[in-house]
Amino acid sequence: MPKPDKEQVVMSISGYLVANGFNQIMLNSLTKSALYEGLNEYPQEKMVKILNPLSSDLDCMRQNLVIGGIETIAYNVNRQQYNLRLFEFGKSYQYLAEKIRRILAATMKQTSYCLFLSGTSKKKTGIPPIKRLVSSF
Repeated sequence: MPKPDKEQVVMSISGYLVANGFNQIMLNSLTKSALYEGLNEYPQEKMVKILNPLSSDLDCMRQNLVIGGIETIAYNVNRQQYNLRLFEFGKSYQYLAEKIRRILAATMKQTSYCLFLSGTSKKKTGIPPIKRLVSSF
């Protein structure tokens, strides 16, 4: 039995999520190294740093998809958008060895996905609930 095409699987999952009210986000792989400070699971030694960054906000490659998703949720919540259903398919990067001369051989690139949910479970609308009229004769 042949293996399924990875792109077809991603498209199928994306279609299912969009049909169920999710929005796809596509975030930049360059991120701020300060976001990973103090996180034991993502040590500074495994961070893929950019040699000549354009700014301090884009000085390393992301190690996971979660931090960018949380930033996206915070951005939307600050603009009164509370009920969010988001997903992302993307790559994360980690530096494997310090003494390997070829940079590409020392970098692990992993494709993954992440789902983000925020807000309440019930949708709020501006329409008041319908009151049942009771009459007696």
